Amino acid sequence: MGALKIVITSERQNRKLHCLFIQKQLDLLEQQFFTALREGNESAFEMLFRTYYKPLCNYAYSFLNDKDEAEEVVQAAFIGVWDKRSSIEIQTSIKSYLYRMVRNSCLNVIKHA
Repeated sequence: MGALKIVITSERQNRKLHCLFIQKQLDLLEQQFFTALREGNESAFEMLFRTYYKPLCNYAYSFLNDKDEAEEVVQAAFIGVWDKRSSIEIQTSIKSYLYRMVRNSCLNVIKHA
């Protein structure tokens, strides 16, 4: 795949159309990525893990105030994604899905503490 290039123009209409085009390209890339993940592509999963593990741990920590518990929640989320990769239905972005999954898990931990 080619590199993503962002060009900002001074004309408002051209800028709006260009942003829409870029968003469509990103949607297509995410769809291709998610297809690879669904098919069991370990490199896609590793890329997902490397991209979101630390930010998700920080997010989980903001709920739990416990580093080990936060890491455990995030690891469980990634295991869940891998185990259910062929049946997951994501209506938003993968990023949003992961953050929502971690948030819900953190709330469950707090609820049952």
